[in-house]
Parts: sequence; structure tokens; C-alpha cells
Amino acid sequence: MQREVFQWQRKQARQISIPSAISPYGGGNLSANLLVTTASAFVTYFYTEQVGLSIGVAGAILAGCRVFDGLTDLFMGAIVDKTRSRYGKARPWLLRLAIPYLFACLMLFSSPMTGGIADVIYAAVSYILAVCIIYTGISVPYNTLSVRMTKHQGQRTLLSVFRTFFGFGGAALVGSVSLKVVAAFGGGRIGWTLMGLVYGILGMLLYLLTFKVCKELPDDFVLGSEGAEKKVKTSTKDSLYALVHNKYWILLMATTLLAFISSGLTGVNVYYAQFILKSTDYMGLITLCSMLPIMLGALFMAPLVSRFGGRNVCLVGSAFSLLGCLIIMTDASSPLVLGLGLVVRSLGASALAVCGFSMMGDTVEYSDWKFKIRPDGLSYSAVTFGEKVGAALGTVIVSALMAATGYVQKAASQTDLALFGIKAIFLYIPIIISIVSIVLMYFYDLDKKYDQILADLKARKAGEE
Repeated sequence: MQREVFQWQRKQARQISIPSAISPYGGGNLSANLLVTTASAFVTYFYTEQVGLSIGVAGAILAGCRVFDGLTDLFMGAIVDKTRSRYGKARPWLLRLAIPYLFACLMLFSSPMTGGIADVIYAAVSYILAVCIIYTGISVPYNTLSVRMTKHQGQRTLLSVFRTFFGFGGAALVGSVSLKVVAAFGGGRIGWTLMGLVYGILGMLLYLLTFKVCKELPDDFVLGSEGAEKKVKTSTKDSLYALVHNKYWILLMATTLLAFISSGLTGVNVYYAQFILKSTDYMGLITLCSMLPIMLGALFMAPLVSRFGGRNVCLVGSAFSLLGCLIIMTDASSPLVLGLGLVVRSLGASALAVCGFSMMGDTVEYSDWKFKIRPDGLSYSAVTFGEKVGAALGTVIVSALMAATGYVQKAASQTDLALFGIKAIFLYIPIIISIVSIVLMYFYDLDKKYDQILADLKARKAGEE
């Protein structure tokens, strides 16, 4: 038994190397964006322009599937928490669903093209299978993997840094080259299908690489008196109890939800460019100044978190986001002022994009310490659920507020009230979100307790052995 305990402790002490964080783990989020970003950006266009569905039918399919998609996230989180295998809890799902992921990308941009109800049915079924089931089935375990790989805050931050960098990089890449890839394959239906095939193969290989290199720590069992493994089993009900009574998870989840609502407000960007800046050509400036600072800012998060802690970095990040909005308010119609303000705002957003994900792992350790329950899967599945709900709420806010302020479709100009509505979505609501985020993070003091929590957990496990 002593030998087995020694081996287990040695595995517990394993550190993550920088190469394994940069390539395999970060590549997993790049793979995710090959499907989800492509679907978000182009599936409506594919349904309407290639398959021939009306915009109303395409919108109804996506709206209906979004509700189901959120529920599958939570369901998959519960499955991850109950998974037992020699590979761990999260990791085996990357292996099991890598090949189905390839077919998900392929079927999403395919269609029987009958011109009838079969196209509608195929679009709905393929979207549910590809995005709501297969993508959810592999993305929730991937998101959970970081907390299963290490207990070290700095290493979790490092993993989150490269997850963010590769994720936003993948989103930017997909957004800029997908139409060119389709054209390179001859355009039309076959062009879109072959694009899906290429993305699927690449994504499959990236997920398999993540599975191969990114291994879990064996922290879900204790050794019994005979040296045999005794698996710790927790019901979904107990896991849910631990989540809703975990004040740090609630604070972080609320902050994360607000961030996703803010991301959903970006649907107003094209209207801001057209009616405030007077040209849709400024969309390139808005996109560049919104995404590039997040990618670059992420690279500096690890040393900042190591020096100041995740909570303090998030506080400063929210303050930067607030400052960026205030800069833009000084001259809302100036492209130069807009660019400067967006850079500052996006640098602030990079803090939560990196730290929020790594801090979620800290809340799991707190749950283990306080309730003796580790809801790994549910904790991270709730994040993806919040992402979808937040983005949906942001989209609803955009459409509802623009309608309420009298926006007129296809009009060359808008009333002062309609212009105020556009500015409110682009500036004023993000200001409120930043202020509320600062308040929420002020009460998040887990960083101060984390080292002691780990020490207590170590002592408790030693006593159980």
C-alpha cells in the first residue's frame, strides 16, 4: 500500500510543462472554434443562400435549438462528473467524440437540397446533432479538463492564457478565411461541404493531440485499507447543492454571465459603424480593435495573476473596460477615439477571458474543501450554458432596444432617439456591466484563502489514506 500511496502522491505533484499548455491544450479551443464560430458566422447564410430556406425558417431553427443546446450542456456536465475510466473524467470524451466531431462539421454544411420540407428537417436535425449534441459532448469535457490537470493556480492561468489566445485566434481565422476556402473548392454546395470536411479533419486531429498530451491528475479517489482504489461517487443532486451554496462560484458565474451578455451586444456593431461613424467600412476597425487586444492581453495574464492574483486582475480589467467606454464617450463619432477606447476596453476584457476560466477551477477546490464534493463537470458546463444564455440575452437586448427606440430597417438615416438606442447598446449598457462586475469581484476573496484550502485538502486526503 505504501508504494501505491507514493505513486499516487507522485502523480499528484506532476507539473504541466509550457509546451503541453501551448500546443495541445490551446489547440483544443482552436478546434472548438472551427465548428462553433463557423456555425455562428455562416450557418444562417448557408441555410438561406445555398439551401434556399427563408430567413424566418432559418432563424426559427436556430432559436429553437439554442434552448435545447443549453440543456444539453448541463446534462453533459453531469455525465462528466459521473464518468469513471483509466483516462479520468473529462479526457476520455475527447477520444470518444473526436471522429464524431469530424462528421459534425461535415453534416452542418451539407443538405439534401430537395427544395422542400426535407431541407428544413435536415437543417434542424443536423444542427441539433452537430452543435447541441456532438459539440457539447466534446466541449464541456474539454472545458473541464484544466481543473483536472492541475491544482496550481499559476498553471491553470497558463492553460487559460493559451486557451484564450488560440480560441480568439481561431475565431479570427475562421471569420477571415472561410469564404475564401469555400471559393477555393469551387463555391456552391460542394464548396461549403468540402470546407466542413477540412475543418472537421483538422479539428479531429487537434482534439486527439489534446487527448494524447493533456492528462488528468488522479484526484477522484482515495486508497482503501487494502490498497484498492475506492472511487468517490457523488449524485447530481449533491453536485447541484454544492454549486448553489458555493458563494464564490455564484459570484464568478454572475460576472461571467455579464461578460457573455456584453459579447452578445456586439450585434449592434455594424449599426454603430453605419449610423454613428457613417460607414460600414469601419467594421474592420471595430473587429480588429476588439479582438486583437484580447489575444495580446492574454499573453501577459499569467505573470500578472502570479503577482497580484486572479481577483485583483479581474478588478483592474473591469476598470479598464469601464475606462474604454468613457474614452469613446468623449467623441462617439470619431474613429480615432473609438479605436483607442476599444483597445483599452478589450485589454480589460482579456482579464476575465483568461482569469475567469482558471478561477472556476479554484471554486471547485473550495467546493471540495467545504462540502467534500467536486462538481467539475457541472461547474464548467454551467459556464458554457451561461455563455449561450448570455449571448442570447445580449441579442435580445439589441433587437428589443433598437425596436423600442424606433429603429427603421433599410433607412438611410435614423432619428435621434434611434441613434441614442444604438449608443446605449454600444456604450451605456457595457458601462453598467463593468460597474456591476467590479462590485461582484470586490466580494470574491477566494485568492486569500486558496493556499490554506489546498493545505487542508492535502491533510484530509493524507488522513483518509
